[in-house]
Amino acid sequence: MKKLFKYVSKEFIPPFFMGLIAFIVFVSLELLYQLSEIIVRNNVGFSKLLILIWYHLPYFISMGIPVGVLFGIFWVISKLSSANEIIALQTLGIPMKKLIIPFMTISLLLSFFTFALFNTIVPVSNYKAKEAMALYVYQRPQAQIEENQFVDVGDGRYLFVKQIDRESGILYDVLLYEVKNDYTAVFNAQQAQKGPDGWYMKNGRMFRTNEDGFLDLDITFDQLQLDIQEDVEEFLNFSKSANEMTSKELKEKITTFSKLGLDVSGLIVSYQSKFANSLAPLVICILGIALSLCWS
Repeated sequence: MKKLFKYVSKEFIPPFFMGLIAFIVFVSLELLYQLSEIIVRNNVGFSKLLILIWYHLPYFISMGIPVGVLFGIFWVISKLSSANEIIALQTLGIPMKKLIIPFMTISLLLSFFTFALFNTIVPVSNYKAKEAMALYVYQRPQAQIEENQFVDVGDGRYLFVKQIDRESGILYDVLLYEVKNDYTAVFNAQQAQKGPDGWYMKNGRMFRTNEDGFLDLDITFDQLQLDIQEDVEEFLNFSKSANEMTSKELKEKITTFSKLGLDVSGLIVSYQSKFANSLAPLVICILGIALSLCWS
């Protein structure tokens, strides 16, 4: 059995990496193709594109492992069948069940490796990839996503944040200036955070002056929903999406939001997807072996 496992593993590894590398090349080119218009418009250099692909690489690897498994199984079983080695193994008294065991073992190990990637390296690399996308592709100046800087959020509005908690996504000591033709408004709050249906300022005060410069509104509020465009979050580039969080972080978010009575269905799907994607190599192995043996 050890000799069989060693032989199958030796034959499996080269086509596995061939399939994995082919998948990585394909998705990398697809990513650059989708961004081609912005890349040309902003004259993004080749070195910056390599950095962008480098940060996406762990995610591409984790998603490409099932492709490598399928390609490796097809390659090995096809080779064994064409060389009549399957018949030779059966002649020696080795049943088909034992031939399947090496593939299942390798796929199971790759499933654990995939989960480790999804739960450690991939969240960090995805976050770095988002930062690289904003900085190198969309060319948003780094100073605009730092603390103690005014940010033009569009439509005559300017945002100032004294402190950012990048783990929780909370903004502290926030000033929002809204300049219109007939009025100017200033929102000042102790903190701001994104909720399930928009951005909210908490424990603040709002001033508004008319076009003549006279104060016509002065109110305090415990919580105020802000009319801020969705792309502001990407512009600030601090809030983590589900793909940028580990399973532990997602679990904590689900528990916290559930206690607040918020809809956590999207977070639950993302949490379960980490485990589902990790089992993909094993599932693909079962299907690939069944199809390969039927064709052989």
